[in-house]
Amino acid sequence: MLDRIGTLLKINLVELLAEAQDPQDAVSRFLEDAWRGVAQAKDAVAAAIVQERRLAKQLAQAQAQAAVLDARTDAALEAGDDAAARDLLQQKLRAERVAAELEPELLHQRQTLAEMRAAVRALETKAGDVGRRRDVVAARRTRVVAEEEMARARAQQEAAQEVVRGLGRAAEEAAVREDLLTAVREVEETSLESRLAHAREELGGSEETLTR
Repeated sequence: MLDRIGTLLKINLVELLAEAQDPQDAVSRFLEDAWRGVAQAKDAVAAAIVQERRLAKQLAQAQAQAAVLDARTDAALEAGDDAAARDLLQQKLRAERVAAELEPELLHQRQTLAEMRAAVRALETKAGDVGRRRDVVAARRTRVVAEEEMARARAQQEAAQEVVRGLGRAAEEAAVREDLLTAVREVEETSLESRLAHAREELGGSEETLTR
């Protein structure tokens, strides 16, 4: 268990993200592994606590038994019962040997338990930091996407307004051209009428000359 947690703690996220094709997916997978490791480690810590308490109880019992046997041995010696004293002494020595074997085992268990707790805290801290930074990046990305969408919307709106303005200008230009054509037609019609009138006058003058 400690090896697994140690492996997760040693992962260099900068290198992991640099090598990953999908950095976001890589972070998500790391967090899944990390929190799964935390859950499993907590189960292991709970089991280690049970074992530590069992060893502590056994050690206390062995030490208490040795103390009782020591007192009974002294009492047997004072009573002059050497045989009982020797038997009690052997029991006392066995209890002391059991206590002596349990002491380092309990110490090792407590050290292991402390290391496991420290590793769990470290992994929780790392996973928590990574998760918070991922959330910050996700929020920043969401904000950037929203700003880009707003910019596109503004650009589309401005483009639509430009089209409308262009259509307005085209309509104005068309109206100007129509007015110009109308004016030209009026000028041409007026000029034609003037030429016709002038021609009629000339023809009239010729007829008067012929009549005389």
